[in-house]
Amino acid sequence: MTDNTPPPLGKLGEDAACRWLTERGYQIIARNWRCLVGEIDVVAQVGGLWVFVEVRARRSGLESTMESITPAKRRRMVAAAYAYVDTLTDSDPSWRIDVVGVAVRRDGTVKIEHVEDALDW
Repeated sequence: MTDNTPPPLGKLGEDAACRWLTERGYQIIARNWRCLVGEIDVVAQVGGLWVFVEVRARRSGLESTMESITPAKRRRMVAAAYAYVDTLTDSDPSWRIDVVGVAVRRDGTVKIEHVEDALDW
């Protein structure tokens, strides 16, 4: 018997975000990296820059993507990024936090919004 249950929305969103990033020259280093202070959905590199990506998947539009990141979530994202940077051998790596919003339509197609340096707005 085959399970025809679709993957969870979060997995669909992360898969789409990783494809989007890879197509634009990012190298995916890790997914769902966890530490005591939180989780980083995607750890990537582009050039010599480390990029920590929060993926926000929605069944509807992307209008509320950035608004869905609360001040508490922002603090956890920054703390997790610092925790990851602490694991690197480079003493002063360049890094940023991005947000990728993914709208998954009923037909399976996706619309993506990528906000670089998302916490600087």
